[in-house]
Amino acid sequence: MFKAFTFILIGLSVFLVGCTEQDVVTQAVEKSEVEQSQSTQQDDNQLADAVSDTNIEDVHDKVDVDISEAEEADLNNFIDLSWGYRKNESMVQWNGKKMAGADPTTFEVLPYWYAKDNQNIYYEGEIVYPYIDRASFSVISDGSSTDPSYRFLKDKDYVYSLKGKIVEDADPRTFEMITYSYAKDSDSVYYVDNLIRGADVVTFTFVKDENWFLTKDKNYVYQREEKIPDADPDTIALLGGDNYKNLYSKDKNHVFLGIEILDGVAPEGYRLLQYHYAKNNGTVYHYDALVEGTDAGTFEVLGDNYAKDKNNVYYKREVLQGADLATFETSKAQWWIARDKNRAYNSGSVIDELPYGAFSD
Repeated sequence: MFKAFTFILIGLSVFLVGCTEQDVVTQAVEKSEVEQSQSTQQDDNQLADAVSDTNIEDVHDKVDVDISEAEEADLNNFIDLSWGYRKNESMVQWNGKKMAGADPTTFEVLPYWYAKDNQNIYYEGEIVYPYIDRASFSVISDGSSTDPSYRFLKDKDYVYSLKGKIVEDADPRTFEMITYSYAKDSDSVYYVDNLIRGADVVTFTFVKDENWFLTKDKNYVYQREEKIPDADPDTIALLGGDNYKNLYSKDKNHVFLGIEILDGVAPEGYRLLQYHYAKNNGTVYHYDALVEGTDAGTFEVLGDNYAKDKNNVYYKREVLQGADLATFETSKAQWWIARDKNRAYNSGSVIDELPYGAFSD
């Protein structure tokens, strides 16, 4: 029995020692895992703090700096020309875009965005006019404006409009700008790319000044490229208008709207007002038509095609029915808008309410 008891004690001791060793191992493993987790969490927190402390704009700034430095290094190799062109030893650019096939060695910039090299003619960096002689190509301008309608092109054989159309009968050897859209050669005068037929080169001039498209020579009067029939160049006078088809003029015999005679309108006493209204000898006209029933003595223009006299308010040639004469007024901000104490108007028609900003009150 004593032996049995001894064996029991020995077994229990072994069991207890085994448990203790296992607990030690388990605790060591658990401690290692905790420390690893804490270390990982600490690393994660440090990474999060680093990201949080980094301004995203700083990242963009770093990218921009890198790009800018690269661009700056490249830009140092370019020579700025003019009209948006630049080149280095290997390429030509227009507005920063590479021009495929352009030869930097022979590349030459011309006025108003044109250029050429030993192969092509260019406009704003693109190849144009392959049929024009490149070697003799040049741009003709009086230098007064960058408006495309104020320029011509030429080579040794022809004169061209900016659309590449050959200007009829123009002599490239003597062709030159007069001003704006007008040009001449030794034999003829041109408006844009149109021949002014019959114009005398020597006596051709502007009726008032070069800002108006009304011209004359010793024989005729012209609006743009068109001849005004029966107009007298010695007595022609510019009255005004919008400088195109609705240009008004008169001579000793007629009043003209564009190239047309205003039938029945006497030139003596004819006075152009605004918005195509005019007075003449007690009558009022709108364009070429009589405004019936007006009192010329009190007639006044108010705004865009609005007018009044002592009796009525008018829109163009008609009485504006129902308009209150005493309170009628036009907008200074939106000149087609008007109002009186009863209504609002848009281009002569009654509207429900005034547009925002038409009147300050």
